Amino acid sequence: MRLMVATGNRGKLAEFAAMLGGSGIEVLPLPAGAETPEETGTTLAENALIKARACHVAFGGASVADDSGLFVDALGGAPGVRSARFAGEDADDASNRARLLGEMAEVPAGLRGAEFRCVLCLVGEVGEARYFQGVVRGTIALAERGGNGFGYDPLFVPDEGDGRTFSEMLPQEKDAISHRGRAIALLAAELGVAAGGGRVTGLDHVQVAGPAGCEEAMRAFYAGLLGLEEIPKPEPLATRGGVWFRLGAQQLHVGIEKEFSPARKAHPGIRVTGLASLKERLSRAGVAVIEDGLLEPYGVNRFYADDPAGNRLEFVEIIG
Repeated sequence: MRLMVATGNRGKLAEFAAMLGGSGIEVLPLPAGAETPEETGTTLAENALIKARACHVAFGGASVADDSGLFVDALGGAPGVRSARFAGEDADDASNRARLLGEMAEVPAGLRGAEFRCVLCLVGEVGEARYFQGVVRGTIALAERGGNGFGYDPLFVPDEGDGRTFSEMLPQEKDAISHRGRAIALLAAELGVAAGGGRVTGLDHVQVAGPAGCEEAMRAFYAGLLGLEEIPKPEPLATRGGVWFRLGAQQLHVGIEKEFSPARKAHPGIRVTGLASLKERLSRAGVAVIEDGLLEPYGVNRFYADDPAGNRLEFVEIIG
């Protein structure tokens, strides 16, 4: 069975792949350049359906999407369905966590209860929709801890754990008790497969991200230092930021992030094909590559390099 995951969040994609990809299900990412629709629903289920249905209509076949939220007792259930936009429409993970810590600054330890909820929507081959929900209770930590995961993971201490945040756990440990892990396990049971041990398939590109306003530095880095040929942008992306180069017979797109942080793991729309070739060129140019193995349990390679202007670039490859 082929199952397309309707998300631009590479952390989520890795979790789906880790739990479903080893079961005979071919876990596919959205095609390059595809965008998920605006989440206009008022519930997690509505938003999951919007994304899964749009993916099914656009690309055909079975599609699955999730919407997840952190519901904090002391905040009356906030941020809830607006968890990804808690600090504003253009918020990133770091700003959302900062706002949450600010809102919880005066809340004592005994009143910091919360729960993560996840609703998956599976839209099947003929368009029927089925839902699967996972919930995990926990508390909000006083400060961020850990370097794994994404979103609110550095602040969430699950009740069923040993006092570590989700970000301090190995991916497999988190998946065993997390809200999304539980929902995916229910999905796997519905599909008649065992969860665990998977990899993403159908993904043959690498993501590259840089901070806003770095296009000229990109030209110096990729055209000047690495000797790549700049090419016109493809028509569908002609009005967007970023620069396109040719890497042998392949193409490299260098894009611009509004809120770039090297700690973020998801940079949709910013892609390069051929990680090995790019690493080799960086090495020949004398550019130091900083390896990062935190995502390896999910079948993800990641490294960093600094361009001549001092911008730290993130390279992420999900192994197919």
